[in-house]
Amino acid sequence: MKKSFSLFEILFVLVIISIVASVALNKSFYNIDNALLLKAKSDVSLVQSALNEYKNRMLLKQENMNLYNLDEASVNTKDLKLFDKIIQDIVFISTSSDELKKGLWIKTSNNSYEFVISKDEQIEFKYDINRNKFECDLSKLYCADIIQ
Repeated sequence: MKKSFSLFEILFVLVIISIVASVALNKSFYNIDNALLLKAKSDVSLVQSALNEYKNRMLLKQENMNLYNLDEASVNTKDLKLFDKIIQDIVFISTSSDELKKGLWIKTSNNSYEFVISKDEQIEFKYDINRNKFECDLSKLYCADIIQ
């Protein structure tokens, strides 16, 4: 007598495998988004800390504290160093609005930057020269989570 699986048994196993796979895929995409938000939070904290350090250094030297831009990079150009006037140890490489690489920054104007979450979502940050702050609009999606 030959033993084999019935069509019902095979379909049942396929349904269970597809349910497990869909749950696992959803969780992995959720973790990727969380990792990008964590990277953005880390980057923003690093930039703000470097701005505070720059301000304190200029105060101690009794020099002009005004920093008019954070780098000399061109606007909307990929593969350039960002924030290099205040951060020397860590290199932030830019992307462009044509490329939109996740987890990288785009310089959108002299004092405006965007962090790329996905092709459809970027978080805009501005450097306020007068207040020496690097911040985003708290009413926008993800901004409040990053600034906390």
